[in-house]
Order: sequence, then structure tokens, then C-alpha cells
Amino acid sequence: GGWRCCGCGDGGRCCSSRCGGFCGCCGRRRCRSGYWSGRRCRCFFFFATGSEGSGGHQGGLALHYQPQFALGGQMVGAEALLRWQHPQRGMVSPGEFIAVAEESELIVPMGQWVLRTACRQLAAWQANPRLAGLQLSVNVSARQFHQPDFVESVTLALLECGVRPQLLKLELTESVVMAVGETFDLLERLRDLGISLSLDDFGTGYSSLSYLKMLPVQQLKIDKS
Repeated sequence: GGWRCCGCGDGGRCCSSRCGGFCGCCGRRRCRSGYWSGRRCRCFFFFATGSEGSGGHQGGLALHYQPQFALGGQMVGAEALLRWQHPQRGMVSPGEFIAVAEESELIVPMGQWVLRTACRQLAAWQANPRLAGLQLSVNVSARQFHQPDFVESVTLALLECGVRPQLLKLELTESVVMAVGETFDLLERLRDLGISLSLDDFGTGYSSLSYLKMLPVQQLKIDKS
């Protein structure tokens, strides 16, 4: 079957039902193609095989692009939004699976896949004279931003796709910016590459406007709450 023990050492006491696979020893849930944690059944099929489907889809995940417009009405870019089409449950809200991914290491390869897919989309737009100037915004999680090779991974994705750095915008939440000790150095390195930076959900943390002036960000998004 598709289920296996969580690795606690108990062995094969795992049931093989579709939605109830569990370790009989500790109650943790894990499947060959997903991540399970605790006694509540939450799973998403992701990156277990390392294979990527056609059209930029992987494990049911796909990027949707929300257009962004200037005050004059002209389209200036888009924001990449991650969506998951589950084979049984249909469209699953990011609020459900992103939280699970952030609790595990899956958020890092997920973020890398989003970045590469976004860069490939930018390359396609760049080849079209009508779309060549569009900028694409990509959200970056705290765990991904904490990776020691984060700047290098962004640089590599741009180089592999042949994308101008000015077309990529990285969105970081206020909490991410406040939490990382080397934030300024990382942000300045990204800015020096030509990448645009956006501070998302501003107002949810405790940073002041004086602190904000010190950050090398080009865009501020106010939290809607």
C-alpha cells in the first residue's frame, strides 16, 4: 500500500486505509507522497517523487497569476498565487496546506518550486513584446528566507531562465523582516541584484516608520485588517 510508518521505530503497525493511515505506536501520520502530523488527518501530495507534471504543475500544485494595475488602468505585473487541486477534495485553500508546509521542511522545496515556476513564466512573458515589461511578485516564507543559500538560489533561478532581475519582485512579511538578524544584508544583496522588494502585511508587527525607512524595499502593502 501507499502508507508507511512515521519512523518512530515501531515498525509496520500502520493501517492502509486511504484517509486513516497512522502509526500504531505514536499516532503520527505519514504517507509515501505526503506529510502527516498529529492525530488530525491532513495530507497533501507533494514532492515525494521529485517529478513535475506538465504545465508547471507538481503534485496538484499550480501557480495562478493575479494581475496588478497602475492607477491609470494599465497592467504592470501580477502576483503569483499558489493553489492546490486535490484529486478528491477539489480546490484546497492555501490557508489549509501552507500552514502544514510551514510546520515541516516542505515549505522550502515548495518555495523553490514556486520561484523556478515564476521565473519560467517571466521568461515566457519576456519573449512576448506585449508582456516583456510585466513584473511578477512571489511570496517568500520565513523558513525559505532563512536558508543560507537563499540569495544564491534566487540568482540561479533567474540565470537558468534568462530573466532580467528587475522583473522579479519578492514579497516578505513584516514578521519575516523583523525576525532575521541579517535582514539588512540579505535585502541589500537582493536589491543590488536588481530584484524589487515588497514588505507585505505591514501593520501586523511592531516595526516603526523610522525602521521602515532603513529597509531597502520599494513597495509597502498595508495589512487589510
